[in-house]
Amino acid sequence: MNKCESLLKIRGLSKHYGDHQVLNGINLDIPYGDVASIIGRSGSGKSTLLRCIQLLEDFEFELMSLNGKPYGYREKNGRKIRLKGRELAEERSNVGMVFQNFNLFPHKTVMENVIEAPIHVKKMSKKEAEEIAWNLLRKVRLEDKVSSYPAGLSGGQQQRVAIARALAMNPKVLLFDEPTSALDPELVKGVLDVMAEIARGGMTMLVVTHEMPFALNVSNHVIFIDEAKIVEEGPPEQVIKNPTHPETKRFLDSIL
Repeated sequence: MNKCESLLKIRGLSKHYGDHQVLNGINLDIPYGDVASIIGRSGSGKSTLLRCIQLLEDFEFELMSLNGKPYGYREKNGRKIRLKGRELAEERSNVGMVFQNFNLFPHKTVMENVIEAPIHVKKMSKKEAEEIAWNLLRKVRLEDKVSSYPAGLSGGQQQRVAIARALAMNPKVLLFDEPTSALDPELVKGVLDVMAEIARGGMTMLVVTHEMPFALNVSNHVIFIDEAKIVEEGPPEQVIKNPTHPETKRFLDSIL
């Protein structure tokens, strides 16, 4: 596929919780190697969008494609059939996710957390999974913590383990849901530095964040969501420094 085309394409994605509309007709085009920061007020639908992209939620949509192929469903007799079971797990493995609260297995070591999914989902040998894990733990600067358990790590270290775990599946896209919001301020920089390094390596990333310096200096695409819709998107210099939509201006004035 031509690199100028979208790696991830979404058309008409909507999500309701009962009568409450959380997302309303979201359209997204994420090119290969794009680093997109998603910003907006709490409750605007940002995290729900990531959960839909990771196929953790049921939702309505017109089209979702990854790498030019239907993502999360197959067409059969003109109908969209959602994937289930093993097929769903395999599809989901193409999109990694780093959660706000780490979600590590507390009874497993750092190494065991990182190799769990490659062995059980991708059927990788333990030796191969451990080689990949060692390289990733060096990348996130935790090679000295392979035998530690999550309870013995700082929040920043746990989040870096979570990043290594997501990368171990070799995803096409990596999603970050407020990855620094649960961290003490002095631990935020270490996580953001690792994310910036991953971005420089060419990983396609969608990052829900309130860290405006990251959005401005690392992203090449900023998306502002307000009341379930994308109301403004574009280059960081334009959206953050010179927004055109009044709601974007109000939001940025409230946090900057």
